[in-house]
Amino acid sequence: MARKMKRPNPKFVGHHAPEVAGTTTVGERGQVVIPAEARRTLRLKPGDRLIVLVKDGAIGLVRAEAIRHLVSDLNRQLGRLR
Repeated sequence: MARKMKRPNPKFVGHHAPEVAGTTTVGERGQVVIPAEARRTLRLKPGDRLIVLVKDGAIGLVRAEAIRHLVSDLNRQLGRLR
């Protein structure tokens, strides 16, 4: 039986070691399926946009919405500094 993953706390994302949420295989057309456990944990739905990050042989997926929020927050903080 697969171990249940804890839901990420947005305040602490990035401060914990990654958890294995399953495995996937690259198909002939380069497509991969995100394991159901990871989709549930991250509350991913069909149509959600993800940004693909690659570094040192690793690949990561980040919600595009999370990046939009980050940029918005940074702009707000920079506005306060000016």
